[in-house]
Amino acid sequence: MKKVIVPIVLVAGIGLSIYLWSTMDSADAGDKNVMGQTEKYTCNACKQEFQLSVSEARDMLRSRGDIFCPHCGAASAAKHGVKVNMGGPTLEGADEGDEEQAAEEGNNDPAPPKPSGGAQRIN
Repeated sequence: MKKVIVPIVLVAGIGLSIYLWSTMDSADAGDKNVMGQTEKYTCNACKQEFQLSVSEARDMLRSRGDIFCPHCGAASAAKHGVKVNMGGPTLEGADEGDEEQAAEEGNNDPAPPKPSGGAQRIN
């Protein structure tokens, strides 16, 4: 019985490792298209514009912790084309006047809720 089970387990293990190895390579192929794209940045210190590929920006963030300007070496460059949504999802077809009205209405929010006092000191 052992003479039959051991070769089956070995063949199954080899087959599984070959499958995982082959799928790992195909997952990286799609990722290479994204990693080669370039993004535009503007330095907050010297106002120079520069471009980095996605992989260069990722590597710089991982190794140095921020995007550094190649001209002056300052940190915290601003990326072009980034939109920050501060109030939740926007309404489709909203005009600028609608956004101003929503901003004015947002200033009239009711008072924040009172804390529940859930964590209390035990004597």
